[in-house]
Amino acid sequence: MTSEPRPLRNPSLKHPKLSTVFAVAGTAQVLGTIALVGFLSYRSSSLSLEAMADRISDQINQRVLEHLDRYTSIPKSATQLNHIALLDGTLPTFGLASWDRQLIRQSEIFTSLSYIYFGNTQGDYVEIKLAPPRELRFSRTIDERTNRDIPRVGMYSITEAGKRGSLKESRDYDPRLRPWFQTALKSRKPTWTSIYAFADTDTLGISFVRPLIGISGEIQGVVGADHTLLATQEFLKNLNLLKSGRVFILERDGNLVATSSKGDLFRKDLSRIAGTDCDDRLIQAAAQKLKEKHTKTSHSNNNSNNESNNSSKSENLVFNYNSMNHYLHVVHFNDGMGLDWRVVVVIPEADFMGEVEANRRNTLWMGGLATIGAILTSLVVSRWLSRSLTVLSTASQTIGSGNLAEPVPLLDSSWEVMMLATSLEDMRQGLKVGRDRMGNYTHDLEREVGDRTLDLRIQNQELTQTLQTLQTSQDQLIRSEKLAALGQLVTSISHEMNTPLGVIRSSVNNITNFLQEDLEASVAIIQRLTPNNRQILLSLFQQTVRTVGTTLSTREKRQFRQQISKTLKDLGIQNPDYIADTLVDIGIYNDIQPLIDLFETDDGLQILSTLYHVSSSQRSLEAIEAASNSAALIVQTLRTYSHPELYPFFAEIDLMESLETALTLYQTLLKRGVTVDRNYQSHPKIWGCRDEINQIWTHLVHNALQAMNYQGHLKIELSTEEKPITSTITESTNNQPANNPPASNQPANNQLKRAMIAIVRLTNNGPAIAPEAQTHIYDAFFTMRSPGEGKGMGLTIVKQILAKHYGTISLVSTDSSTTFTVSLPLDFRHSPMDLDQAGN
Repeated sequence: MTSEPRPLRNPSLKHPKLSTVFAVAGTAQVLGTIALVGFLSYRSSSLSLEAMADRISDQINQRVLEHLDRYTSIPKSATQLNHIALLDGTLPTFGLASWDRQLIRQSEIFTSLSYIYFGNTQGDYVEIKLAPPRELRFSRTIDERTNRDIPRVGMYSITEAGKRGSLKESRDYDPRLRPWFQTALKSRKPTWTSIYAFADTDTLGISFVRPLIGISGEIQGVVGADHTLLATQEFLKNLNLLKSGRVFILERDGNLVATSSKGDLFRKDLSRIAGTDCDDRLIQAAAQKLKEKHTKTSHSNNNSNNESNNSSKSENLVFNYNSMNHYLHVVHFNDGMGLDWRVVVVIPEADFMGEVEANRRNTLWMGGLATIGAILTSLVVSRWLSRSLTVLSTASQTIGSGNLAEPVPLLDSSWEVMMLATSLEDMRQGLKVGRDRMGNYTHDLEREVGDRTLDLRIQNQELTQTLQTLQTSQDQLIRSEKLAALGQLVTSISHEMNTPLGVIRSSVNNITNFLQEDLEASVAIIQRLTPNNRQILLSLFQQTVRTVGTTLSTREKRQFRQQISKTLKDLGIQNPDYIADTLVDIGIYNDIQPLIDLFETDDGLQILSTLYHVSSSQRSLEAIEAASNSAALIVQTLRTYSHPELYPFFAEIDLMESLETALTLYQTLLKRGVTVDRNYQSHPKIWGCRDEINQIWTHLVHNALQAMNYQGHLKIELSTEEKPITSTITESTNNQPANNPPASNQPANNQLKRAMIAIVRLTNNGPAIAPEAQTHIYDAFFTMRSPGEGKGMGLTIVKQILAKHYGTISLVSTDSSTTFTVSLPLDFRHSPMDLDQAGN
C-alpha cells in the first residue's frame, strides 16, 4: 500500500535553506574562532611574558644547578678516595712522604680542583696544588735543623715524569689552625666549610673535608679538597643566555658566591660582599627585593619551621627597576652536607617584549584574511552542495512513499553526493526485488527455523551427557591420583611411626626396671636416713624434677664435672669422678654443699643411685609424652589427608595449617637430606575445599622432592597481596549456596576491583626444567620422571583444582632453582577473579 508524497514546505526561519545554513554556519564559526583567538592572544600577552620568563629562567637555573652538582661532587670524590686509602692502610696517617705519588696522579684526574691535601693531629701536612704551576707541598712537625716543634711546609716542583722534584721554598704552616681543619674537628663528619680566604692566594674559596676517625673514636686527621669561587664566576659569565639579565648565587646570609657581571665577589681585604652591596645595580635591586620578601615572610609566620620549608621551593617575583618590570626566579641548591645556596635569575621584560608585539600584529592580519576567505568559500560550497542535496531529498521522499518505479537521477556533484545517489538507486532496486520475493521467503524461513531448533535441542542434550561423563571421569582420576599418593605416604609414615614407638618402649622399660628392682632398696635407704638428711634428699628430688628438660652443652657439662670432682676430692669423698658425672647427669650441679653429709654416710652411693633412677624415670615420662604427641600428630595429619569427600565441601581453610599438613605427610622423605625453609609473612584463611587444597600442596611438595632426588633445599613462602583484578560478578551470586562455587554457565558482568590474594611460592634447588618441557608441563600424562614414578597427572589436577577456586599457577625455572607460584583469592564468592589477571 502506497501513499502520496507530502508536499515540501516553504523556507522559513525555523526551516531555512541548506545554502543559507552552510554560509551562515561556516562564516559564524570562522568569525567566532578568529575573535576568540584574538581576544585570548591579547589577554594572555602578559601571561605569556611571565611564562616565557619562567622557561628562560628554568633553562638557566637548570644549567647552573648542573654546574653546581659537578662543582660539588668532584671534591667529594677526591676526598673519598683518599679517605678509603687511609682506612685500608694504602696511605699512611703519619710519615706522609709516600703521599706524593697518590696526589700527583689525582692532580691529573681532578683538574678542576685547586688543592687536594691531608693533615694529621700532629701537624704533619701534605698537599698538591693543581693551579699552574703544579706544586707538591710536604711538611713535618719537627724542624730537622733546629729540632723545634714548629710545622714547616716545603714546596716542591713536579717533574715531567710525574714525580716530586726539587725544593723551591719553605714556610711555616700549621694545618691544625686552618678553618678547614677546625670545621672537621667540630662536625666529625664529611661537610663543607664556610667560604674563607686561602693562605697563599688573594682569593676566596670553599673546602670539602672528611675527618679520619680512629677505632677508639678520636680524630687522627682530615682529608680535604678546595675550589675557588672564580670557576663558578667564569661559568656564570659565559652562559650567554641573556641579553641584559643577570644570574648570581647567594648564601643563606645574603653574601655573594658568584655573579654573571664583572663586579667583584669580595673586597681587597678579602672580606665578603652582600648582594645588596654589589656594584651591579640590577643585582643590588634584586637582592634587596629578596631580602624584603623574606623579612615580611618571617614576620608574618613567626615560625622558623615554615621558613625552612619554604626554602626548599622555587620562588617567582616581579619587581620594577628603572620603570621596567623585571622577572626574578629563585631556586635553592642544598646538597645535604652544609651547602645552602640560592640561584637567582633576573630577566628584564624588554628582552622579549618586541617579539610579543610582533605576534599580536601577525595574529590580527592573519585573522582578517582568514575571515574573508572563509566567507567566500562558505558561499560557493553551500550553493554547490545545496542544489544536489535538494534533488536527492525529493527522490528519497518518493522512495519512502512506496513509489519504486521512478529511478534516482545521477548528478554531477561531489563524490559523497554521487555515492549517496547511487546508494539510493541500489536501495530502490533492492526494495523492488525484495518486495516481490518476500512472500516466497516467509514460508521457507519458518520451516528452516523449525528444523534448526530441533537440531540444536538434540545437540544440546548430547553435549550435556558428554559433559557429565567427562566430569565423572575427572573426579575418578583425581581420586585415583590421590590414592596413589596415599599409598606412597603410608610406607613413609610407617617408618616415621617407628621412632616414637621405640622411644615409648625404651622409656617404659626404664621405669619398669626401676619399679621392680631398685624401688624397694631405695625406700629402705630413705628410712635409715635422719630426718634432716631425709629433708635434704626430698629437696634434691624436687630439684631433679625441675631440671628435667634443661639441656647443657658438652662444654658446660665438662666444666661442672671438673668443678664438682675437685670439691669432692678436697673434702676427701671417695669416688669423686663417679659422683660428679652422676650429679651432672641428673641436673644437680649449682650447689652440692647439702649433699656432703649424705655422701659421708655409708649409704651415700645408694642415695646417689636413687636420685639417678628418679631423674631417669622423670625423663622417660617426658620422652613418652613427646613421642605420643608426635605419633598423634602423624595419625591426625594422615587422617586429614585421606578423609574421603564424595562431594566437595567448601569452607574456611587455614592455609598455613594446610601447608604444614603436606610437610608432615612427607616428614620421612624430608629426613633423607632436605632442608625446609618456612617464610610465612602472613596467616591467611581462604574459602575453598579443604581436601582439594591439601591435594595441591601434596602434589607440589612431592614433585619438588623428586626433582631434588630427596637431597636439597625446599623454601616455602606465604604472603598476601591486594591487587587490581577483573572480577566476573554473576547475576545470581547473592543466591548461590554457601558451600558451592558460582556456576560457570551464568551470565556475568566484568568489573575492575581490588581483592586480597594469597600467594604461595615453593622453590627447590633441583635441576632446571627445559623450556620445551615447560610448555607441556600442565598437560595430562606428560611426565619427566622415570617409568613407574608417576602418571603425569599431578600438575594437571593441580591446575584444575585452582581453576575451580579461581586461582592460578605459574612456573619460573633457572639453573639454580625452580619456583611454582600459586595465587588464590581469599574469598572468591564475592569477587571471582579473571584467571589471566589474578596471577599478574
